[in-house]
Amino acid sequence: MLDWTFFGLTSKYKLNVQEQLFDLVYYGKNFSYTEVYNLPVYLRAFFINKISKIHKDQNKEQEKAQRRAESKSRAKPPKF
Repeated sequence: MLDWTFFGLTSKYKLNVQEQLFDLVYYGKNFSYTEVYNLPVYLRAFFINKISKIHKDQNKEQEKAQRRAESKSRAKPPKF
């Protein structure tokens, strides 16, 4: 089947919108599907970018803590 963009949105775009809606409802925690669906596109993009940045920052901090813990566990025992 041809994907006619002249008469509406492409199926790829529709799938992308549904993924955004799911991500905001799932990771946003305080959003309902209806609220997210009715958000303007620029606000939806803002919230998605903000949540993504928060997760990236949390992952970096977790990796730092893990590296510190590993470096402490590799410490050489004292020589007597």
